[in-house]
Amino acid sequence: MRIILITATLLLAGLAGQDGDRVIPAVDPDRVKLELALDPSAILIDVRLKFEYRRRRIEKSVNLPKKADLDKFAEETPRHRPLYLYCTTETRARQAAALLVDHGFLSVYIMEGGLNKWRAYNLPLVKGRKGRYPASSRK
Repeated sequence: MRIILITATLLLAGLAGQDGDRVIPAVDPDRVKLELALDPSAILIDVRLKFEYRRRRIEKSVNLPKKADLDKFAEETPRHRPLYLYCTTETRARQAAALLVDHGFLSVYIMEGGLNKWRAYNLPLVKGRKGRYPASSRK
């Protein structure tokens, strides 16, 4: 019985998006789209590599593929801004979110299922080159 409880607790912790002793919530793509529309201070961060970002991305997302990029972003961005992170699935976004939480950001979310789930919902994507830091991310 005790083994079942421990297993269930670990499983639920993983599903809830725990990273060590902190919980980073995963938000459904439809909810991310709504939150970005309702809150102009929210920032959408794509942590995939540059070539992946150029291939297809969510409009108005900021590409921060490396730890150094995230560190620089953290130095320049107010901690009160809500951040929504995504990658192809959730793995890299979860690692980047933990780093941003370590930098003191309070409202950090992961897009559940990443770009794969966004695409499964038939939500819009854009292609081509774009700047890495939109002016709105520094306010």
